[in-house]
Amino acid sequence: MKKKLKYLAVSIIGLCFVLELIVITVIKTDDTSVPANLGNFPKNIQALTAKKAGDSIRFAVIGDSRSEGTMELLADQIRDMPIDFGVLLGDISFKGLPQEHRWLRNEINTEWKLSFPLFYIVGNHDISKKKYPVATFEKNYGPTVFSFEYGKCLFIFLRVWNVRGNDYEESLKFLKELNKQPLDKYHKRIVFMHQPPPIPTLSPVTEFTNTDEFNKLFEKMKIDYVFACDFHGYAWTRYNGTIYNITGGGGAGLVKTTPPQFYHLLVFEIGKNYVSKQIVVTPNGFNVGDHLHRFATVGLAPLFQQYPLQISVMNIILLIIGVLLIIILKKAKRIEDE
Repeated sequence: MKKKLKYLAVSIIGLCFVLELIVITVIKTDDTSVPANLGNFPKNIQALTAKKAGDSIRFAVIGDSRSEGTMELLADQIRDMPIDFGVLLGDISFKGLPQEHRWLRNEINTEWKLSFPLFYIVGNHDISKKKYPVATFEKNYGPTVFSFEYGKCLFIFLRVWNVRGNDYEESLKFLKELNKQPLDKYHKRIVFMHQPPPIPTLSPVTEFTNTDEFNKLFEKMKIDYVFACDFHGYAWTRYNGTIYNITGGGGAGLVKTTPPQFYHLLVFEIGKNYVSKQIVVTPNGFNVGDHLHRFATVGLAPLFQQYPLQISVMNIILLIIGVLLIIILKKAKRIEDE
């Protein structure tokens, strides 16, 4: 029994060193820079608008894609599609922590590998009041309330979620200013937001319940389409002339409904005389390697970087214990042989 315990102890020490090597590799090799095609800065918008729109516009819409493998499967399916741009509807990060965003950026750089511009709507999971506030999000990814014109269509991006402290007034003010412009000149007017406003025909979708001002403005502005998520599944409705697409199946745990929900993203196409929607689906793609990678990035790497001296001392102690155990095991084996 004692011999088995000694072998177990040596194995655990060896595992600790292997885990440390993984963490060091993560720190040294991960590409945690903000991807060149990700964000809402003018340069990313210009990368799109500088390109002349074709006879139709194609864009992908992805919501609630925080996952360890599932979003990669969806990205595989659209990587080679002729898509003009993509929109991440928020809750792409597991938590509003710097290390979570580092892991996310490495995933986008090395696993998603999407070449078209990706605009990032902020969701409640993407930020934290103290550790990753909206100001930090905007510093890394650009403004959270903005719009641009492309292919004679107006695309509007808002910051809205149903959490205490959400300053949705900026989004309302932005819409009111836009409404002063001649919006009839646009072929289509499209809004992206993390959480939808209260729509009677969308129950049981989670909605932003604090105000109905958004609905009134959408009606006045003749908004054609609204894309939102936060509901981990798919829903669709038409309300006051606006079509609402709720697409929150990008990878986060699905809600239980009848019929059952499914992992998906949307590819939307707008032509001169038509609009089409493709629902790209995938099974759950949970990947153990991604899970361990995220654990190393989010849970362990910050400790290694914050306490390098303590980690070094711990390594020396573990090494000494390991050597002593090996010596003891060898002596025990020698005694048995005699």
